[in-house]
Amino acid sequence: MRPANPEIIDQLAKFLWAAANEFHPERSVSILSDEAMGLTIAIVSSTDFRVEIQITLVEDLVANVREFDILNFEPSRLALTTASREVRSLEGDWDFPDDEGGLGL
Repeated sequence: MRPANPEIIDQLAKFLWAAANEFHPERSVSILSDEAMGLTIAIVSSTDFRVEIQITLVEDLVANVREFDILNFEPSRLALTTASREVRSLEGDWDFPDDEGGLGL
């Protein structure tokens, strides 16, 4: 098990929500990174209906030479909205702040 930033769940929910709702999230959404976990999540590209996301995970955090596992996938914007809501539920937070705006699908 890896250590994690205590804010990672909230940050991930916001990242997924922004990825789903921003017009060009590859330009406007910052990379999500948790150094303690060796995790980086970035938006590579997007269309009107899909967003390409790249997840990078350091294999061994204590190794002198770091090797990475990289996963790219292209979920629909609707799937990202749903994922954001599911991540929020991990903390028992079922409501979205009004200032997040977006589609609210």
